[in-house]
Amino acid sequence: MPNTSEMRRRRNGNKEYRLRMLVLGERGLGKSTFLNNLCGKLIFSEQVKSDAVPDASQAHVSPDVKIITEQVELDDERTTPVDIILVPGCGDCIDNTSTPEKIKDYLDAQFDLVLNEELRIKRSRVDTDSKAHVCIYFIRATSRGLRDFDIEVMKQLGDRINIIPVIGKADMLTEKELQLNKQLIMRDIKMHKINVFDFKNDKLQDSLLEVGSPLSSQCPDIYISEMLPFAVICGNTEIISSDGQKNHARNYRWGQLLVEDSANSDFIFLKNILLGSHLQELKDVTNDVFYENYRTKMLLSKKFNSDYGPGFLDPDLSGSIIGGRRRNAFSVSTSQKEDYIPFSKEMEEKNKIIKAYQQKIEALEKMLKSTSSEDPSPETCLESAI
Repeated sequence: MPNTSEMRRRRNGNKEYRLRMLVLGERGLGKSTFLNNLCGKLIFSEQVKSDAVPDASQAHVSPDVKIITEQVELDDERTTPVDIILVPGCGDCIDNTSTPEKIKDYLDAQFDLVLNEELRIKRSRVDTDSKAHVCIYFIRATSRGLRDFDIEVMKQLGDRINIIPVIGKADMLTEKELQLNKQLIMRDIKMHKINVFDFKNDKLQDSLLEVGSPLSSQCPDIYISEMLPFAVICGNTEIISSDGQKNHARNYRWGQLLVEDSANSDFIFLKNILLGSHLQELKDVTNDVFYENYRTKMLLSKKFNSDYGPGFLDPDLSGSIIGGRRRNAFSVSTSQKEDYIPFSKEMEEKNKIIKAYQQKIEALEKMLKSTSSEDPSPETCLESAI
């Protein structure tokens, strides 16, 4: 039987590599520098970031959340496209009570765009999928665990996006302080039942070996879940090595610290996970679990029974979704009968697909919640469910 890495490699063979990444966290934790190092280029200018941050003098009356996006193509072998979604100043206002809801509404709006397109009779040929696949959540190490605000945001987003917690500017901590903060943060995540991305039994060494990283022979043979939250150090100084490879460094009075050096930071491990070994898995969980849960909830609710307009399919048209309450709600004139027959058949197919999605969601949720050692290969359950 093929192992987890081999199964993931086969599944990723012919799929698109585009990743949509949401980056959250309070100001001053190195989010922009992290993105610059991750993508190997300047993503957001200082002017763009400053324009999006609320005016400090109006923080008590203007807790608005501004979201800025950017599309980038990485300078790698695949020229991987990455869509960056940044929320500058997240949690910096005096009144942040509405911030989690607004970010959640943004994610829901992306789901709605996809669902509305699916309900169209004639669908657009242009790719309208704007679902965010992963949230890199930057946490300030305070030796007290998570802030109430961080807990609230992650709890509200945990059933809509894959969350990966990250400690920013880890170079400000000693080794003992770093380990203490990791323990406290994970304690709060478990205590408040925050849903973060489940790396299951994936080992760091296997994941790096899968993407052909030379670090696979140097990294510790540990489970990725044991590394959470990742501790990253980033810098704006570019260094070109003797073999022409671009690296980054953080400058100090006493010298430089290499960002890509695994002895200094988890940055290179996180980069390989996001853009290599787990890229497709992040997308699969988004599409097959988060979006399907949202899609089923919306189709079973009354929202889309009244919100659809001309050119859209009524998800309750045949009555098979909401118990047949509106089986005859759609009347057809004699001149429209020829058009109605294929339309009705299409609706029947839609309803069958929805029922199949519901069964698939239940199977996926059971697989994700299962921690039994009797199942040595969760990937097998995932592929069979899909």
